[in-house]
Amino acid sequence: MTTEPDSSLIQSSEAPSLSITSREPSWLEVRNANRETVYEGTLDGESPLAVNPGDEIYAGRPDLVLLSIGDNPPEPLGDISDIRWHKITPES
Repeated sequence: MTTEPDSSLIQSSEAPSLSITSREPSWLEVRNANRETVYEGTLDGESPLAVNPGDEIYAGRPDLVLLSIGDNPPEPLGDISDIRWHKITPES
């Protein structure tokens, strides 16, 4: 007997990849949809950090943290005063 994986757990090959980088060192926390912290620290811009739809990002400098969706140019989470939890959606 074989079981097929739940189709809701399989990522579509058409789903855009989501990642965050930083222009300069910036502290941030990332939590998943269950509100569990999956990353907390300083993002230094050297390598992107993968995020998933439903994740939330709290950045000390949202103007420096850039969200990349697929092949689109990266965009800042917000302006310098937009310090709050930012929920990640494919349309973010």
